[in-house]
Amino acid sequence: MDTLVRDFDEALLNDLECPVCTEYMSPPITLCSNGHNICKKCRQNVECCPICRGQLSGIRNVTLEKIARRQQYPCTNRDRGCPQVFSMDLIADHHAVCRYGPLRCPMNKFPSVSCSWKGLLSEIKKHVQDSHEAYFKDTPYVRSHYVGNGEAVRFITNETFLCYKRIKDDKLFCVVQLVGTKEEASKYKSQFTLCGGNGVDKIVETFVVRSFTEDFCESFQSGKCLILDDRVIRNFVVDGKLNLTISVSTIEK
Repeated sequence: MDTLVRDFDEALLNDLECPVCTEYMSPPITLCSNGHNICKKCRQNVECCPICRGQLSGIRNVTLEKIARRQQYPCTNRDRGCPQVFSMDLIADHHAVCRYGPLRCPMNKFPSVSCSWKGLLSEIKKHVQDSHEAYFKDTPYVRSHYVGNGEAVRFITNETFLCYKRIKDDKLFCVVQLVGTKEEASKYKSQFTLCGGNGVDKIVETFVVRSFTEDFCESFQSGKCLILDDRVIRNFVVDGKLNLTISVSTIEK
């Protein structure tokens, strides 16, 4: 029975492959005049059906779209050894951080960085040490003294964490993201500690780490990160320096 189910899934996946780009199709899936399918991206780039040369229509294959939404998709890096399968809604997030496939340099998330490097997740630390030394320190925490925007990367428990601080609209935003999926990020917490100069004033806030797959602005808008009003921040600036410490640890279940 297992073999039969597996063969059936493979047959469905073959039907979901776009004949042009060979990627798995997601809605909207449109048809040509003879009933062949094509994905949305390729539909915009070809003038006729690549299989029969028939006319392309705007008719959608609603049945195949329903199947696509329910189907479990193997990672595109499965030939390299990745065993993971995901629904359509989650597969793109996985591809962005798959340990078996080439990734863009995660430092590109920072506005101040433009890097063309690509490599495996296991190679990121060496790349950062070699090419982005200014953002890296071999400590399990970040100490931020600059009152303005700030960017840093840390490697903790063999994982890569990006720390981003931004001043906007008289507010301080600060977030920690894991170079990994949302599920992987949910295993970690970030703690933000602000200390005043009088030895008494102190703010400690803790949040679940966010995933690298979302924009920094999306993290800020979620409200699940450090957000403080400028009037509060002033109480923690001593001699022009902010006393902010950011740490990351695993969540004990």
